[in-house]
Formats: sequence, structure tokens, C-alpha cells
Amino acid sequence: MRSALFLITAMILTACHHPSRSYEVRYLEPTARQQLYMREEGDMAGIDALCGVNVSGLPGQDYPGLTEPTSAVVGYESTDLPKSARPRCRVDVNVEHHAWLLFDLSEITRDGQPRTLIKATLSGEAHPDSENANCQADTPFIAWVNFAPPSVAVPTMDEGMPHSGIEAPTVIIDDEHLSFREYHEQLSAAGEFTQGRHGSAPNFVYTLSDREVGRLAETFATGDWISPDPYHAVLVSVENPAPGRDSYCLEGLENLKLTLVFAEME
Repeated sequence: MRSALFLITAMILTACHHPSRSYEVRYLEPTARQQLYMREEGDMAGIDALCGVNVSGLPGQDYPGLTEPTSAVVGYESTDLPKSARPRCRVDVNVEHHAWLLFDLSEITRDGQPRTLIKATLSGEAHPDSENANCQADTPFIAWVNFAPPSVAVPTMDEGMPHSGIEAPTVIIDDEHLSFREYHEQLSAAGEFTQGRHGSAPNFVYTLSDREVGRLAETFATGDWISPDPYHAVLVSVENPAPGRDSYCLEGLENLKLTLVFAEME
């Protein structure tokens, strides 16, 4: 991991290198992470009264291996439930997994010194689950990285305890109800948050767009803003191309980190 971190730093500094400048590089780990999920259920082929199948009580999503905010899960899984029922009485179920990250910028601003932000990246390591089946080949599990999520309560982490996901919220814009995916698809298309994904597996780097760097730079431009609002990042899963068939396509993300490059103060 250390060599990967050095490589990422070298890539960032090379991209913004200027012979007359020196740079201050700061690394921020997420202070909190919340797993979000979208659950969709299809229609039953049989008659409810004859099948007697109730899928409303199916449990929510748990992520027992996630105890650190620097780790997350993205991807999707689909099947028909319950398996004990006749095929015509089963219901197709598709679940997408997304991650919401929170970064505390006051770790940098608390000294009260204004800074000039010139580059920023979100990076980590991506490890596909060993049990994956029926997944898209050579397709990243992250569809979009956005930095302006809908309002979600700040998650609290109980260290060492399994972390439960919460249902991804819908959004209402101009009286139109948008699903979590629909909202972020629009947000990504209009927001220009990143310049794309780079890196060699398992490492990945998303470079923030000039527009997003400019928005974030306002946080550091004045010494009066000692305790800014947290910085939010949402990792939106790729969509399941065939939700009606059995699939298990999850990816564990580790060592998630926000890297900020500043022009060194005089």
C-alpha cells in the first residue's frame, strides 16, 4: 500500500508540476462511511392468494466485515426469492450497494491559514469478491463519484461492530420523485465532478474536475472558516444489466483517501 500511495502522489505532483512552485500535500481518510442500498422487487408470476408468499419481511442489508470508515462495498446482487417456493411464486429481487463518505476538512483549516487548492483526488483499492458470478467483464463497479449527495444523516460508527446499511433515499425535485440512482445520474451528467478514473488494479484514482476543485478551494481560501461543513462523497454502483437473473457482483473498497494538493504558503 505504501508504494501505491507514493505512486499516486507522484502522479498528482507530475500532473500539476510547475518549476517555480512547491506544494503541500495532505491526505484525509473518511471520518465516517455509510452503506446505502437500493432494493427492487419484481412482480410475482403466480396468484398471491394461491402462492401465499410474503417477501415484505425480508431482512435489510448488513455488512459485517466493515468496521472502518476507510472501507466500503459497491456492486449489485440479484436472485428470485424465496428459493423454497415454486418458481411461479418467486419474486425477482435486485439490490444495489452504494457508499457515502464523510471527510472532516477542519483537520486542515484549524490552523486558520488560508491555502490555495490546486488539485484533488479520491483514491483507494478495489478488490472484487471471490464469490462473484455473472458479472460484467472489465467493467468498474463504481459508475459515478459525486460530491453533492442528498441530505443523509451523518452516520455513527461503532468500532468493531457489524455495520448495517440504510435504504438509499429518494429525492424530490420540482415535485418529481427521483430514485437515488436517477438523481445521481442527473447530478453526474450536469456536475462534472471528476475527470475520470485512472490507475492499475487494484489501485484506482478519481481526479476531481477543475470545477469541483474550484468549489472545494473556497473552503481553504480564507482563514476565517476554521470549522467548515464536512465534505461528502458518494460512490454510486454500476447498474445491474440483467436484474432478472441470478448474479453476485460485489467489490470491496479499501484505503479510501482524499488527497489535496495546495500551493505552498509563502
